[in-house]
Amino acid sequence: MRAESSYGWLVAPDPTARARLEAELEAIYVARGPVPGLPEGSATLAELETHLLVARYVSNPRPVYSRLPFDYRLVPGPIRGAGLALLGRLHAGETAVAFPSWPLEQRFDALRASLWTEAAGRSHVKLESPSYPGGRRGAVLLTHDIDSRHDLGGIADLRVLERRFGLTSSFGFIPGISWPDRPTFDGLLADGYEIYCHDIRHDGKLPYKSASAIRGSFERFFEANAYARPSVRGFRSGQLLMSSELLRVLADWFEYDLSLPDTERGGPYGSVAGCASVYPFTIDGLLEIPLTMPQDFFLANVERYDSEKMVSVWRDKLEAVLSDGGVAVVNTHPVWTTPKRPGNWTAYEGLLATIAQANAWVTTPSSLRAWLFGRRERVSRLEPRPTQIDK
Repeated sequence: MRAESSYGWLVAPDPTARARLEAELEAIYVARGPVPGLPEGSATLAELETHLLVARYVSNPRPVYSRLPFDYRLVPGPIRGAGLALLGRLHAGETAVAFPSWPLEQRFDALRASLWTEAAGRSHVKLESPSYPGGRRGAVLLTHDIDSRHDLGGIADLRVLERRFGLTSSFGFIPGISWPDRPTFDGLLADGYEIYCHDIRHDGKLPYKSASAIRGSFERFFEANAYARPSVRGFRSGQLLMSSELLRVLADWFEYDLSLPDTERGGPYGSVAGCASVYPFTIDGLLEIPLTMPQDFFLANVERYDSEKMVSVWRDKLEAVLSDGGVAVVNTHPVWTTPKRPGNWTAYEGLLATIAQANAWVTTPSSLRAWLFGRRERVSRLEPRPTQIDK
């Protein structure tokens, strides 16, 4: 696997100038030697990027619960959250010094920015500040994982709330579990929303199957839902689990993936894990868009934060991501972010109010991908067509 960050596309959109800078980057990286706070062992910058962005994450050991003979979701969410909170307390000493730090890790992105700045000075190339359509300082993706049939009923509430702020979002459905009927599917697309595939069964087992078995799962899904093939361009794995086999197969079926967090604490891999970057990157052509905002489930049920603390963490992280010209990816679930849970709902409402005033490009994953690839290639035809409620 080979990873390439989109950071260079943002600061040096001219491919010719970028090629000149890339020739300098490796020499500067090698001359500097080991970087304090970052894992060592990468001889080149390209190796470091691939290691931190992808290889380190997919090498995490398979979680025990994914080996259970039954679906782990049979255990009620609050009990799972309490168990993860207990594990977090047991690993508290490790978490304090772990890489990537939570809820914000900036060392890797800061290194990249420093290298590009020095390379530009040597090459007499003027870098641009990362910015997005309309001069926006960063991008925001609002996503929602629909984990059960029951959760379908929560979509309407989310749509009403987000439209009040003039914002758009994307919904991930699980084939065979929460996949919407055709009228709902078509209606969401017609209203400017995006739909992505959220795992296959969400039982923690997909990443650990053989490549042929994974491929067969997607083949059966799209054969049964042929109408979805042109529109469903993205994927997010259940529990954000990932393997090299799954990544390779995803590149054959999808244009983007939403599975890797920049940093997550209390997730399936233990204390902390993540790709340590707030910028999308490609993995052999597949655009990986890191999940950069802490999920509602973990803030409410693992960290046990009240609404005031939740919105405070979200606002601080949002500002950090946008200040660096990154992409803030939010993921909430109708089972947790709902008017029936007033604390979580109030926190999400506060986050949306902040986003609406943040000078950010709020869009969908496909539009973001098209725009980023346009920056990379300077091809105007790849510029995204704004949806009705792109903001």
